[in-house]
Amino acid sequence: MLAVPEVYLTVPWVIAAQALSGIAKDLNKMSAKSAVKLLVPSDAHGKLFHWVAVLTGSKNTLKGVGFFLGGLLLALLGFKGALLLMASTLLFIWLFSLFK
Repeated sequence: MLAVPEVYLTVPWVIAAQALSGIAKDLNKMSAKSAVKLLVPSDAHGKLFHWVAVLTGSKNTLKGVGFFLGGLLLALLGFKGALLLMASTLLFIWLFSLFK
């Protein structure tokens, strides 16, 4: 949504993109925590909290790495180039997951 020409990047368009991104992030987070809850036995609450903490810590680590890589991509490819590279990488990973 943000790789469109600059004339289309109006405030409502960017707000809609941010809203969809936030919804996707929350759905991803909820599904990851639900998956851990299903995998950990119901009588092992300590293990559940441990795995949720591991997930949260790894999420924060990846967020920091993402900020660094995002800055690097912006410097090397510019805004549109960085967006298109990330989108094409996600498309490749999704296609790969379908056939794996």
